[in-house]
Amino acid sequence: MTGKPSATQTLDPVNSGGALGTGLVEATVTFSRDMNPEATQPNVTYASTPVPFTGAWNPGTHPNTWVGDAPIDSTLASTGSHSASASGAHSCVPDPQLTLNNLMTPPSPQTFQADTSSLPTVTISAADLIGAGSVRLHGHVVPNGWATGTVHSGLFVLTNTALPFDVHSYATPPLGDKSTAANVTVVAGGLDSSATYSIHLNVPSVNATATESTSDTVTIGSLVTGEPAVIACSIPARVCCIGLDLASAALYMARLAGLRM
Repeated sequence: MTGKPSATQTLDPVNSGGALGTGLVEATVTFSRDMNPEATQPNVTYASTPVPFTGAWNPGTHPNTWVGDAPIDSTLASTGSHSASASGAHSCVPDPQLTLNNLMTPPSPQTFQADTSSLPTVTISAADLIGAGSVRLHGHVVPNGWATGTVHSGLFVLTNTALPFDVHSYATPPLGDKSTAANVTVVAGGLDSSATYSIHLNVPSVNATATESTSDTVTIGSLVTGEPAVIACSIPARVCCIGLDLASAALYMARLAGLRM
């Protein structure tokens, strides 16, 4: 018994502890003799409300192996132990020692552990380096045994809390493995000055997308604009004219007043 990704859930569904999450559970049935490759046999299922496996006989001259898979998620397999069983296949040559026309002897049920509910743990901390249109974002991801993607570990999503309600996404760096916690930092650009954005960190995992329990907000800095000002500055022995914007001119004059004292 093992786990494998599905068409709709492409991440590795095997927890670092060996439990199987959302995806597919694969069963391999190996027989002690050549078997009749019946299309509908063997009958392989798991769970008390049987979930059937769909599979095929292993190609080759001596078909004595059957491999199939079945879906696994929280609606089919709650977190805990589950058993898979097989029955119904027939060998190619009748055997007088076997009853019911060379019917296979069912093996003992095979158990596997499922974890179809746990998620990575995600937190975010205060943003900093807030500028006119940009901000630096900080998050912390504990994978809790799950793969979170090979390209990135998640997405910071910033949503403007007012019109035009623009949304911006920024990929975070990849995690090193399934069990090591990591801090992630991203500089987000292209934001509206003076706008307030909500911050979320979304991390994909096999069972669902994890996000922080409480969101945060950040207000982007405003651009400093103004008409150039020509300021006449009297200092000992000379007069100078400097082209500055209003804010810079005020600062210059304040500093100059301090030098005169």
